[in-house]
Amino acid sequence: MFLLQIYGDGHHKEVLDKNIEFGIDEAFILIHSDKKKFYVWVGKHSSVRKEFLAFSEARKIIEDTNFEMIRVQEQTKEKAFGKLLNRWKKQGTVNQDGILIQHSKKYKINTDVIPEILSEVWTIIEVIEECKKLPRIENHCLDYIVVNEQIYTVSIEDEWEYKLVRDLSHGIFEVDIYKSRFYLKNDKLVAIELWRKLNNPSD
Repeated sequence: MFLLQIYGDGHHKEVLDKNIEFGIDEAFILIHSDKKKFYVWVGKHSSVRKEFLAFSEARKIIEDTNFEMIRVQEQTKEKAFGKLLNRWKKQGTVNQDGILIQHSKKYKINTDVIPEILSEVWTIIEVIEECKKLPRIENHCLDYIVVNEQIYTVSIEDEWEYKLVRDLSHGIFEVDIYKSRFYLKNDKLVAIELWRKLNNPSD
Protein backbone atom coordinates (compact mmCIF):
# COMPACT_ATOMS: atom_id res chain seq x y z
CA MET A 1 0.00 0.00 0.00
CA PHE A 2 1.34 3.42 -0.93
CA LEU A 3 0.20 7.02 -1.27
CA LEU A 4 0.80 9.31 -4.25
CA GLN A 5 0.52 13.09 -4.17
CA ILE A 6 -0.54 14.82 -7.39
CA TYR A 7 1.15 18.12 -8.28
CA GLY A 8 -0.24 20.82 -10.57
CA ASP A 9 2.90 20.93 -12.74
CA GLY A 10 2.13 17.47 -14.10
CA HIS A 11 4.20 15.14 -11.94
CA HIS A 12 3.33 13.01 -8.92
CA LYS A 13 5.43 11.51 -6.16
CA GLU A 14 5.15 8.86 -3.49
CA VAL A 15 4.48 10.36 -0.06
CA LEU A 16 7.02 9.28 2.57
CA ASP A 17 5.98 11.64 5.35
CA LYS A 18 3.51 9.71 7.51
CA ASN A 19 2.35 12.92 9.18
CA ILE A 20 1.24 14.59 5.96
CA GLU A 21 -2.00 16.59 6.12
CA PHE A 22 -4.58 16.45 3.31
CA GLY A 23 -4.93 20.11 2.33
CA ILE A 24 -8.15 21.34 0.72
CA ASP A 25 -6.17 22.30 -2.39
CA GLU A 26 -4.32 18.97 -2.71
CA ALA A 27 -4.97 15.67 -4.51
CA PHE A 28 -3.86 12.15 -3.54
CA ILE A 29 -4.18 8.54 -4.70
CA LEU A 30 -4.00 5.73 -2.13
CA ILE A 31 -3.28 2.34 -3.75
CA HIS A 32 -4.06 -0.91 -1.93
CA SER A 33 -2.69 -3.66 -4.14
CA ASP A 34 -3.77 -6.55 -1.90
CA LYS A 35 -7.42 -5.58 -2.32
CA LYS A 36 -6.92 -4.50 -5.94
CA LYS A 37 -8.43 -1.11 -5.16
CA PHE A 38 -7.29 2.48 -5.10
CA TYR A 39 -8.82 5.67 -3.75
CA VAL A 40 -8.74 9.11 -5.40
CA TRP A 41 -9.02 12.05 -2.99
CA VAL A 42 -9.31 15.59 -4.39
CA GLY A 43 -9.64 18.60 -2.08
CA LYS A 44 -12.61 20.90 -2.64
CA HIS A 45 -10.30 23.82 -3.52
CA SER A 46 -7.99 21.85 -5.82
CA SER A 47 -7.40 23.35 -9.24
CA VAL A 48 -9.15 21.95 -12.30
CA ARG A 49 -5.76 20.91 -13.66
CA LYS A 50 -4.82 19.02 -10.48
CA GLU A 51 -8.16 17.17 -10.51
CA PHE A 52 -7.65 16.36 -14.19
CA LEU A 53 -4.15 14.99 -13.52
CA ALA A 54 -5.40 12.86 -10.61
CA PHE A 55 -8.04 11.16 -12.74
CA SER A 56 -5.67 10.85 -15.70
CA GLU A 57 -3.35 8.88 -13.42
CA ALA A 58 -6.34 6.89 -12.17
CA ARG A 59 -7.19 5.86 -15.74
CA LYS A 60 -3.64 4.67 -16.31
CA ILE A 61 -3.73 2.60 -13.12
CA ILE A 62 -7.01 0.98 -14.21
CA GLU A 63 -5.64 0.22 -17.68
CA ASP A 64 -2.44 -1.31 -16.30
CA THR A 65 -3.77 -3.16 -13.25
CA ASN A 66 -7.57 -3.40 -13.61
CA PHE A 67 -7.84 -2.22 -9.99
CA GLU A 68 -11.18 -0.80 -8.80
CA MET A 69 -11.24 2.98 -8.43
CA ILE A 70 -13.11 4.64 -5.56
CA ARG A 71 -13.53 8.40 -5.47
CA VAL A 72 -13.41 9.78 -1.94
CA GLN A 73 -15.57 12.81 -1.20
CA GLU A 74 -13.51 15.21 0.89
CA GLN A 75 -16.35 16.11 3.23
CA THR A 76 -17.42 12.53 3.95
CA LYS A 77 -14.12 10.63 3.80
CA GLU A 78 -15.41 7.05 3.53
CA LYS A 79 -14.65 4.90 6.58
CA ALA A 80 -12.78 2.33 4.49
CA PHE A 81 -10.48 5.05 3.17
CA GLY A 82 -9.87 6.41 6.68
CA LYS A 83 -8.97 2.97 7.99
CA LEU A 84 -6.59 2.32 5.09
CA LEU A 85 -4.98 5.70 5.56
CA ASN A 86 -4.34 4.90 9.23
CA ARG A 87 -2.84 1.54 8.22
CA TRP A 88 -0.60 3.30 5.71
CA LYS A 89 0.59 5.69 8.43
CA LYS A 90 1.56 2.75 10.66
CA GLN A 91 3.36 0.70 8.03
CA GLY A 92 7.11 0.98 7.47
CA THR A 93 8.61 3.63 5.23
CA VAL A 94 9.52 2.44 1.73
CA ASN A 95 12.73 3.21 -0.10
CA GLN A 96 12.65 6.39 -2.16
CA ASP A 97 13.58 5.10 -5.61
CA GLY A 98 12.12 8.11 -7.42
CA ILE A 99 8.88 8.89 -9.15
CA LEU A 100 7.05 5.88 -10.61
CA ILE A 101 10.10 3.61 -10.87
CA GLN A 102 9.39 1.37 -7.91
CA HIS A 103 5.66 1.53 -8.60
CA SER A 104 6.17 0.07 -12.05
CA LYS A 105 7.99 -2.88 -10.50
CA LYS A 106 5.47 -3.55 -7.75
CA TYR A 107 2.22 -2.67 -9.52
CA LYS A 108 3.03 -3.19 -13.20
CA ILE A 109 2.40 0.42 -14.20
CA ASN A 110 3.89 0.96 -17.63
CA THR A 111 5.88 4.17 -17.28
CA ASP A 112 7.05 4.10 -20.90
CA VAL A 113 3.69 5.26 -22.24
CA ILE A 114 3.09 8.05 -19.74
CA PRO A 115 4.81 10.87 -21.67
CA GLU A 116 2.92 9.86 -24.83
CA ILE A 117 -0.42 9.81 -23.01
CA LEU A 118 0.13 13.21 -21.43
CA SER A 119 1.10 14.72 -24.77
CA GLU A 120 -2.25 13.70 -26.30
CA VAL A 121 -4.59 15.15 -23.66
CA TRP A 122 -5.38 18.76 -22.92
CA THR A 123 -6.94 20.48 -19.95
CA ILE A 124 -9.78 22.98 -20.25
CA ILE A 125 -7.29 25.71 -19.33
CA GLU A 126 -5.01 24.83 -22.24
CA VAL A 127 -7.95 24.77 -24.68
CA ILE A 128 -9.15 28.19 -23.51
CA GLU A 129 -5.64 29.62 -23.90
CA GLU A 130 -5.60 28.37 -27.49
CA CYS A 131 -9.13 29.64 -28.08
CA LYS A 132 -8.14 33.14 -26.96
CA LYS A 133 -5.59 33.27 -29.77
CA LEU A 134 -8.19 32.50 -32.44
CA PRO A 135 -10.74 34.89 -33.93
CA ARG A 136 -14.25 34.53 -32.56
CA ILE A 137 -16.80 33.06 -34.94
CA GLU A 138 -18.86 35.96 -36.23
CA ASN A 139 -22.50 36.17 -35.07
CA HIS A 140 -21.99 33.18 -32.77
CA CYS A 141 -21.59 32.70 -29.02
CA LEU A 142 -19.30 30.07 -27.51
CA ASP A 143 -21.48 27.93 -25.23
CA TYR A 144 -19.52 24.72 -24.66
CA ILE A 145 -16.07 23.19 -24.84
CA VAL A 146 -15.72 19.41 -24.86
CA VAL A 147 -12.32 18.20 -23.64
CA ASN A 148 -11.04 15.01 -22.03
CA GLU A 149 -14.52 13.42 -22.31
CA GLN A 150 -16.05 16.23 -20.24
CA ILE A 151 -18.31 19.17 -21.14
CA TYR A 152 -17.74 22.70 -19.86
CA THR A 153 -20.01 25.72 -20.17
CA VAL A 154 -18.09 28.82 -21.22
CA SER A 155 -18.70 32.55 -20.85
CA ILE A 156 -16.48 35.06 -22.67
CA GLU A 157 -18.31 38.34 -22.11
CA ASP A 158 -15.97 40.31 -19.83
CA GLU A 159 -13.62 37.59 -18.59
CA TRP A 160 -13.22 33.99 -19.67
CA GLU A 161 -15.11 31.76 -17.28
CA TYR A 162 -15.86 28.04 -17.46
CA LYS A 163 -17.72 25.47 -15.38
CA LEU A 164 -17.80 21.69 -15.57
CA VAL A 165 -21.22 20.26 -16.43
CA ARG A 166 -21.87 17.54 -13.85
CA ASP A 167 -24.50 14.80 -13.54
CA LEU A 168 -24.97 14.33 -17.27
CA SER A 169 -27.79 11.95 -18.18
CA HIS A 170 -27.67 9.36 -20.94
CA GLY A 171 -29.06 10.43 -24.27
CA ILE A 172 -28.39 12.31 -27.48
CA PHE A 173 -27.31 15.93 -27.62
CA GLU A 174 -28.45 17.68 -30.80
CA VAL A 175 -25.80 20.07 -32.12
CA ASP A 176 -27.40 21.23 -35.37
CA ILE A 177 -27.72 24.79 -34.01
CA TYR A 178 -23.99 24.90 -33.28
CA LYS A 179 -20.94 25.60 -35.37
CA SER A 180 -18.03 23.50 -34.18
CA ARG A 181 -14.28 23.98 -34.13
CA PHE A 182 -12.04 20.94 -33.60
CA TYR A 183 -8.62 20.74 -31.94
CA LEU A 184 -6.33 18.01 -33.24
CA LYS A 185 -3.01 16.90 -31.78
CA ASN A 186 -0.84 13.99 -32.90
CA ASP A 187 -3.65 12.81 -35.20
CA LYS A 188 -6.11 12.71 -32.28
CA LEU A 189 -9.18 14.80 -31.50
CA VAL A 190 -8.49 16.47 -28.14
CA ALA A 191 -11.20 19.15 -27.88
CA ILE A 192 -14.30 20.61 -29.54
CA GLU A 193 -15.75 24.13 -29.34
CA LEU A 194 -19.52 24.53 -29.82
CA TRP A 195 -20.64 28.00 -30.97
CA ARG A 196 -24.36 28.84 -30.95
CA LYS A 197 -25.68 31.07 -33.74
CA LEU A 198 -27.19 34.29 -32.40
CA ASN A 199 -30.68 35.21 -33.55
CA ASN A 200 -29.80 38.84 -32.95
CA PRO A 201 -26.08 39.51 -33.56
CA SER A 202 -26.18 42.31 -30.99
CA ASP A 203 -27.01 39.81 -28.18
